[in-house]
Amino acid sequence: MTIRQPWILPDGVDELLPESAAQLECLRRQLLTHFDSWAYDLVFPPLVEFVDALAVGAGQDLAIQTYQVIDHLSGRPLGFRPDITAQAARMDARYMSHLPVNRLCYCGSIVLARSTHLQAKRAQVQAGVELFGHSGPE
Repeated sequence: MTIRQPWILPDGVDELLPESAAQLECLRRQLLTHFDSWAYDLVFPPLVEFVDALAVGAGQDLAIQTYQVIDHLSGRPLGFRPDITAQAARMDARYMSHLPVNRLCYCGSIVLARSTHLQAKRAQVQAGVELFGHSGPE
């Protein structure tokens, strides 16, 4: 008989203890300060959204990586974001489309339904920048 230990985390999900957490937070702050120096505005998209909203403009690979649950209030499927890029694009299109050029940055948790390779982490932190409305390489 196997005894379940309730404090064991799922495969690919880790905790950060104080030293590692401090290192990650230092890196996060440095990145966001650097993004700010290039005039990128910080956004915080939600960790969970309706699946159909997360899937807008996203490929099938992203849909496969979306961890889904049912929302007990609406009965609709919710997805934990596997990537923040599509959310930043949605936020730009919905709230900031009146701006000719828009620079957004983010740093937040993502959750992958499946590991992309052996020993890959399913709970990760993603940081990035998105430039909307500018068509030139410069």
